[in-house]
Amino acid sequence: MHRFLAAAGEGILREAGAGTVWSQVPGSAPPSRQAGGTRMGSDPRILVVNGYCQSHDIPNLFIVGSSVFPTMAGYPPTATIGALAYRTAEYIAGQREWFR
Repeated sequence: MHRFLAAAGEGILREAGAGTVWSQVPGSAPPSRQAGGTRMGSDPRILVVNGYCQSHDIPNLFIVGSSVFPTMAGYPPTATIGALAYRTAEYIAGQREWFR
Protein backbone atom coordinates (compact mmCIF):
# COMPACT_ATOMS: atom_id res chain seq x y z
CA MET A 1 0.00 0.00 0.00
CA HIS A 2 2.84 2.37 0.84
CA ARG A 3 4.49 1.93 -2.57
CA PHE A 4 1.17 2.52 -4.37
CA LEU A 5 0.31 5.63 -2.33
CA ALA A 6 3.86 7.00 -2.64
CA ALA A 7 3.76 6.62 -6.42
CA ALA A 8 0.29 8.19 -6.65
CA GLY A 9 1.28 11.08 -4.39
CA GLU A 10 4.51 11.65 -6.29
CA GLY A 11 2.59 11.76 -9.56
CA ILE A 12 0.13 14.30 -8.18
CA LEU A 13 2.92 16.50 -6.81
CA ARG A 14 4.83 16.39 -10.10
CA GLU A 15 1.67 17.29 -12.06
CA ALA A 16 1.24 20.24 -9.67
CA GLY A 17 4.76 21.41 -10.60
CA ALA A 18 6.97 20.01 -7.84
CA GLY A 19 10.57 19.69 -8.96
CA THR A 20 11.71 17.45 -6.13
CA VAL A 21 9.57 14.91 -4.27
CA TRP A 22 10.64 12.79 -1.30
CA SER A 23 8.46 9.72 -0.87
CA GLN A 24 10.54 8.19 1.91
CA VAL A 25 13.62 9.08 3.92
CA PRO A 26 16.38 6.65 2.86
CA GLY A 27 16.85 3.89 5.42
CA SER A 28 13.64 4.61 7.32
CA ALA A 29 10.55 2.48 7.69
CA PRO A 30 7.75 3.44 5.33
CA PRO A 31 5.14 5.67 6.95
CA SER A 32 1.57 4.43 7.15
CA ARG A 33 -0.42 7.54 7.96
CA GLN A 34 -2.94 7.63 5.18
CA ALA A 35 -5.75 10.14 5.43
CA GLY A 36 -8.73 11.31 3.46
CA GLY A 37 -11.73 9.47 2.13
CA THR A 38 -14.33 11.03 4.45
CA ARG A 39 -12.98 14.59 4.46
CA MET A 40 -14.26 17.16 6.92
CA GLY A 41 -15.66 20.56 5.90
CA SER A 42 -18.73 22.69 5.47
CA ASP A 43 -19.47 22.09 1.77
CA PRO A 44 -21.69 18.98 1.49
CA ARG A 45 -21.23 18.90 -2.30
CA ILE A 46 -17.55 17.92 -2.05
CA LEU A 47 -16.98 16.90 1.60
CA VAL A 48 -18.37 14.03 3.65
CA VAL A 49 -18.62 15.26 7.27
CA ASN A 50 -19.05 18.59 9.02
CA GLY A 51 -16.77 20.03 11.70
CA TYR A 52 -18.24 17.66 14.29
CA CYS A 53 -17.60 14.57 12.11
CA GLN A 54 -21.33 14.31 11.36
CA SER A 55 -22.22 13.02 7.90
CA HIS A 56 -23.73 15.63 5.60
CA ASP A 57 -25.98 12.97 4.05
CA ILE A 58 -26.92 10.84 7.08
CA PRO A 59 -27.50 13.02 10.18
CA ASN A 60 -27.14 10.21 12.74
CA LEU A 61 -23.82 8.96 11.27
CA PHE A 62 -20.58 10.25 12.82
CA ILE A 63 -17.17 9.28 11.43
CA VAL A 64 -14.18 9.95 13.70
CA GLY A 65 -10.65 9.07 12.65
CA SER A 66 -7.80 10.14 10.40
CA SER A 67 -10.00 9.66 7.33
CA VAL A 68 -11.60 13.08 7.99
CA PHE A 69 -8.23 14.84 7.55
CA PRO A 70 -7.42 15.90 3.98
CA THR A 71 -3.73 15.19 4.59
CA MET A 72 -1.47 13.99 7.38
CA ALA A 73 1.28 15.84 9.22
CA GLY A 74 4.68 14.34 9.87
CA TYR A 75 3.64 13.28 13.36
CA PRO A 76 1.27 10.56 14.56
CA PRO A 77 -2.33 11.87 14.65
CA THR A 78 -3.36 9.95 17.79
CA ALA A 79 -3.74 12.97 20.09
CA THR A 80 -5.62 14.96 17.45
CA ILE A 81 -7.98 12.07 16.76
CA GLY A 82 -8.56 11.69 20.52
CA ALA A 83 -9.38 15.39 20.88
CA LEU A 84 -11.68 15.21 17.85
CA ALA A 85 -13.46 12.15 19.30
CA TYR A 86 -13.98 13.95 22.61
CA ARG A 87 -15.30 17.07 20.80
CA THR A 88 -17.64 14.94 18.68
CA ALA A 89 -18.93 13.08 21.76
CA GLU A 90 -19.65 16.39 23.51
CA TYR A 91 -21.52 17.59 20.43
CA ILE A 92 -23.61 14.41 20.27
CA ALA A 93 -24.36 14.63 23.99
CA GLY A 94 -25.39 18.27 23.61
CA GLN A 95 -27.88 17.33 20.90
CA ARG A 96 -29.69 14.82 23.12
CA GLU A 97 -32.15 16.29 25.60
CA TRP A 98 -31.83 13.29 27.93
CA PHE A 99 -28.08 13.89 28.39
CA ARG A 100 -28.66 17.29 29.99
